[in-house]
Amino acid sequence: MINEKIQNLLKELHDECEKEGVSGICTLNKKGQVTTMLTGNLPDVAFCLAAQERSFDEGLPIPTRILRDAGLKAMEVTDKESKKEDVGEFANIFDQIFGGKEK
Repeated sequence: MINEKIQNLLKELHDECEKEGVSGICTLNKKGQVTTMLTGNLPDVAFCLAAQERSFDEGLPIPTRILRDAGLKAMEVTDKESKKEDVGEFANIFDQIFGGKEK
């Protein structure tokens, strides 16, 4: 689980961003427990997503569009199979998607 100090820091960041009119997106993951933060209006959030994707595309070996689609597919498969908390299964599905294997 994501420890309480990190969760409190994220909440504090969220509150400070809202107070200062700063738009932001943050997602934290630890062993399948996900915590997210989103601040700003729709156009600003859209801009943040676009800027984030552009930045990630420059730094990652695989385009973010493909990673996002693979992640959504893996979540869909794990949701259909069971509600278990086995993050290893998520990784196995990613291996199958990028390895070209069908499950």
